[in-house]
Amino acid sequence: MNWLRLLLLTLFLTLTVTGCGSGSDDDGSNNNASSGDGDGDGDGDGDGDSAESTCGAPDTDGVVTCTIDATSYTDYVYFDLDGQEIVDLSDSEALSSDAWNIALRRYALKTNGGASSNGHAAAALVDAQEDFYDDEGNPDTTTFINATAAGERDHLVNASTLPDSWVADAEVSALAPEAINDDSSCTPISPPQYRIDYGWYIYHGGCLPTPHTIEENDQNGWLLRSAEGDSYARFRATDVSYSTSDGVSATFAFLVQLANTSSFSETRTWQVSDLALGELCYDFDADIEVGDCSGTAWDVKLMADGQDFSLRTNSGPSGSGGAGAFGPLPWTEITTYDNGTTGPDSQPIASHYSEDTTSSVIDLESWYAYNLQNQHALWPNYRVYMIDVDTEDDSSAVYALQIIDYYDPDTGNESGHITFRFLPVSTN
Repeated sequence: MNWLRLLLLTLFLTLTVTGCGSGSDDDGSNNNASSGDGDGDGDGDGDGDSAESTCGAPDTDGVVTCTIDATSYTDYVYFDLDGQEIVDLSDSEALSSDAWNIALRRYALKTNGGASSNGHAAAALVDAQEDFYDDEGNPDTTTFINATAAGERDHLVNASTLPDSWVADAEVSALAPEAINDDSSCTPISPPQYRIDYGWYIYHGGCLPTPHTIEENDQNGWLLRSAEGDSYARFRATDVSYSTSDGVSATFAFLVQLANTSSFSETRTWQVSDLALGELCYDFDADIEVGDCSGTAWDVKLMADGQDFSLRTNSGPSGSGGAGAFGPLPWTEITTYDNGTTGPDSQPIASHYSEDTTSSVIDLESWYAYNLQNQHALWPNYRVYMIDVDTEDDSSAVYALQIIDYYDPDTGNESGHITFRFLPVSTN
């Protein structure tokens, strides 16, 4: 992969069924998170069968506040900022529609552009609310708990400076976690460079004794769900190498739980040699490599384009199957899982598997903190984002947006009811 580009990206990234407010300071949202049903992995009572929204009239500053019923675990709710209304679209219809600007599904938010659709929308973080975090980026619990929507409103109203650049939505997979720049075990050469952990392999960008090489990270692993959804595997990379002339070579080890069985028992090995361009897929049930990745008869994909290479599951934007991944976790922890359906404590783990999806900068520069004071809930950080609805049209609208609540404002309990407020920003 293009190491410099990815390093810069890594550094950059690190850096409503019920009523809503009238758009005034008293917007009806919870000041603090409710314990409710947690972060969306709780009672699952939100089916999202008929998502609704309520938006108040613009206040004297032009701020509009809306609450969206985004309780579905599977379907996005598509929203038109111009019309201040939900657009009735299926996920497949939304791919080619310009009638929406943002889409919400529980705590996730995407824009109409980049990897999410054929549109040209993009977003940017314009107020990071740095006082909500300490110098190491950890949430300041006291600040989160004491913050209120009314007290943080000025951050939105005063957002007027356009960002230097916009960030389009990108593909996200549990098999492609955010890269970690880790030089703690690195003996640097001159000039000092870096060691980057990409989850299943490590790039030595200047660490002795083998600078500018990659190797497997066999200390990490994942649980995988097959494309058919009825079999599972424990999985990790055991050997990875790369050359500019031949491409990437890798060996992946699987321990498989076949359909209609109750434990991991079948050993599989997938070896890929000299993949410089294109993609190869693997079916861990049948233990076969698949050259045609267009169907459902595969579970894991390795893609390569020169120095760019990555793994995906057969799901979401990456494939038409129902595969998913849980991890990465330390391999010593992964080995405590005897099967793919329950954890070491015998509790169900079906909700732990993530399908491939797309993600906006609002997800990457997250709008919330989770599990403060050991409460399984979300607290907003009141960050402010801007959304350009069409980056290819200089006359298109730009909005500043702030998410202020995650819970039903009537009950304070049911999660997935996103309350956000926004206003147009002058581009002159």
